[in-house]
This record gives sequence, C-alpha cells and structure tokens, in this order.
Amino acid sequence: MWVYSVTAKTLWKNSGDVVTTRCSSGHDGAKDISQLDDMKDIGPIPRGTWQVLNGFDSMAIGAKTIPLLPLDHTAKKRAGFTLHGNMVKMHQANGIVMPLSVRDKIDKSKDRTMLVIE
Repeated sequence: MWVYSVTAKTLWKNSGDVVTTRCSSGHDGAKDISQLDDMKDIGPIPRGTWQVLNGFDSMAIGAKTIPLLPLDHTAKKRAGFTLHGNMVKMHQANGIVMPLSVRDKIDKSKDRTMLVIE
C-alpha cells in the first residue's frame, strides 16, 4: 500500500520507505491542510483509502495522470481525484501533485491502493 500524508506532503510505502517529499494537495488557502478536505475545488484530497487506477496521458492535466477512486468513504461528495503533475492553470484537477518519476513508479507497481492520512 502507498501512504500519503497531506500535512507532511510525503508519500511512502507502508514498509516505511519514503518515496518522495515533493507532493502537495489542494489550492489557495486550503493547500496541504487536511482539515479542509471537504472544500470543493480548493481543499486537499480527502483522507481514506483509494484505489489506484491505470495512468494515462491527459491533454488537460498532463503526462501520466492516474485516477483515484474512493474505497472506504464518499470523498466528501467530491469527485475527479488524480495523481498528476503541477499545472500552469490551477483548479484543473483534484488530487495529489507529485513528480512524473513517482507517478510512473506508482503506475508500474502492482500495488493498487493508497491510504491518505492527515
């Protein structure tokens, strides 16, 4: 399982190995503030377990966009979460911004779950 901490801006494997500390989630005044995960369009990704789907290249969001589906929660009635790169236009995507090399590693992995924590 992949584990992402919103406030620490860190992704690691459940083995404890840090994958990257170069992540972020949310926009504007809600960026990386886990308690604001219910704010549509600006809040970070909601806490809970997510299914990691297959990545694809998106004209709107960029290379190796990876969709996420909520498994044990309703995603605070929000939708459209992905792992994606940093876009020039803000508010084009909900989810977690992370480097392409990390998204590529996740997409190639057989591990298809991610736990998002505070």
